[in-house]
Amino acid sequence: MMHDFLNLLFWDNTVERWGKFILLVLLTYLVKKYISNILGTLLYQPFRKFSTENEGKKFVALLSKPMEFLILFITVYLAFKTLHYPSSLELGNEDLHLKSVLNKLMKTVGAIAITWVVLRIIDFLSYVFHIKYSNHEKGVDEQIVPFVKDSAKVIIGIISIAMMLSLIYKVNVAGILAGIGIGGLAVALAAKESLENLLGSFTIFIDKPFHVGDQVQVGSVTGVVERVGFRSTRIRTENKTFVTVPNKQIVDSFLDNITERTHRRVEIKLQLNQNTSAEQMNAAMEKIKVSLSSETLIDSEFSVLFNSINAFSLEIQIVFLVQQTDIKTFNQIKQQINFSVIKILKTENISFADNDASKRNN
Repeated sequence: MMHDFLNLLFWDNTVERWGKFILLVLLTYLVKKYISNILGTLLYQPFRKFSTENEGKKFVALLSKPMEFLILFITVYLAFKTLHYPSSLELGNEDLHLKSVLNKLMKTVGAIAITWVVLRIIDFLSYVFHIKYSNHEKGVDEQIVPFVKDSAKVIIGIISIAMMLSLIYKVNVAGILAGIGIGGLAVALAAKESLENLLGSFTIFIDKPFHVGDQVQVGSVTGVVERVGFRSTRIRTENKTFVTVPNKQIVDSFLDNITERTHRRVEIKLQLNQNTSAEQMNAAMEKIKVSLSSETLIDSEFSVLFNSINAFSLEIQIVFLVQQTDIKTFNQIKQQINFSVIKILKTENISFADNDASKRNN
């Protein structure tokens, strides 16, 4: 009875043949991770000379998913080869036969899987170069490596699509490109804006107006540059939002590299009560100068000036430059000076002008 059951035909294949097909695919699915690790380790050998053991683990991890997919695909492809294609599903046109359609589909999936593996290898190489050159000149790895990686991925993608069209679907890619021409191809790819952004990225790499990690202001956007890409630059704002700015816009706009400032300027205007005496003003200003002089990160060319006499106030203007440092330290210094000024005014019994009184009189 079992023999008869195994010989039952289902879509022109015996139950036994279907069972072997399913068993083979199932076993491969269960062990694909282990096979992937073995193949990943073997593929890593050419890269061992310029990478470390930890980077080798990174390589195997990066290739894990695409390799598992490729292994499962190869198994399914070979398993399908053992089956007879149902004659009832064959159509008149040979190109539309189930066997022909499935073969083309399987080859396409296989090509995509191989391309996926190659793209992951590019990711690994960019990771290694990022680590190797992280101690070199500021911005080399942060800007050049991601750009080269993106460019390589685009090239690999184009080559992969061209090969699939040519080898699997027998499309005359060379003839199409010759017919379209370079100018037509650019238009077909809607490349005007893309080319402008690409040229913008080259300009950024050549002129180096900023590096990854610099704080910049482009138009109304202010933040830290996190990535310079193939088409755009990504900036993390002070509100922690992620703004993507086209490279063309960066090149065409006025750009302020805040990080490259040698100093940060601070201006404080004190609107003091009009009853303040000249002696009090002079004493307070001298003490403010002493306070500024005691700060090592404040430039010696500061200014404490009796700036103007208004109808309802006397104004002292304080201007000083803080040597470039991180924003947190800068704010701490500015806060410390503000506290010092308040204490000095209280010591001299000087009060601020009543703004409400001036408004009422106006």
